[in-house]
Amino acid sequence: MRVCSSIDFPEIVHVFSPTHYVRHSQGEDEFSRRLNNFYIYGNEPEVFLRMVMDLFDRHFKNDPLKYDFVTLQPSRIKNSINNNMKSLVGNFSKETNIEYKQILNRNKTIKGNHELNTYEERKKNMEGSIEVTTNVKGKNILILDNITTTGTSLLYSANLLKEKGAKNVVCIVLGLSDAEKETDFDLTPKRTASFFMEKFKSKKISKEKREEWKKATLSN
Repeated sequence: MRVCSSIDFPEIVHVFSPTHYVRHSQGEDEFSRRLNNFYIYGNEPEVFLRMVMDLFDRHFKNDPLKYDFVTLQPSRIKNSINNNMKSLVGNFSKETNIEYKQILNRNKTIKGNHELNTYEERKKNMEGSIEVTTNVKGKNILILDNITTTGTSLLYSANLLKEKGAKNVVCIVLGLSDAEKETDFDLTPKRTASFFMEKFKSKKISKEKREEWKKATLSN
């Protein structure tokens, strides 16, 4: 689990994921190749659905916090979402009984984050590019995406939803970039998502504290 935050956004975002991936520029591993092939070609949809469902069953199913909607993070192309992710979220919705509603819309085409070198460039690239299409006041929302690298895109969307009145916004991705793996938190099997969100509100936690948590995780 990763805690994403920025001085430019008032709300932090918790991003849950079953595993990490390696960026193409760093030399993909087997999982990263399979993830890329799913996103582009729709290969092995059942594998990625089961990964998301296993994560959900462990940390969300018995959580007191219940969700009103699940939505996809839009692709970078105007008025577009990835069809393979749309199929995945549809099946996820059926298995969890959380209504899928595409409440985030990309209203202009933007550059891919991999084309940008700095945080400021990524932030400027996204400004004004997403709109909320549904009344979300008082709603709890899950955002589903394929990957996150810096977390800037998910921070932007989650904070926009909170501005529009959403009560809770939590993100699930198929893979977290391993570039920030050392600042991520291991998930204890017996704990709910709400537990982690309450306990961890910053990634700026000492290495010693992380090791203590890791040992506790392995012993549970």
